[in-house]
Amino acid sequence: MSRFFIERPIFANVIAIITIILGVVCLYNLPVAQYVTPAEFDAYRDYGLTIGFKMVFSGPLVRSSYMADQVNEEASRAAR
Repeated sequence: MSRFFIERPIFANVIAIITIILGVVCLYNLPVAQYVTPAEFDAYRDYGLTIGFKMVFSGPLVRSSYMADQVNEEASRAAR
């Protein structure tokens, strides 16, 4: 699939620009459904730990890949 866009750079750029424009339009038109409080993030973390996750990073600006290398390294060591 990526080869398709590599061979058609103009098309790929058009798609990227359209995606950005739609993202900006949605940013201003979608309402905020809920503001999550720090206590709720703590509750999400506690729940994740109770159901078996070894590490849970829960916060307003935490990426899904936050410290993924360390988590993976620790999981690999535990599996040995």
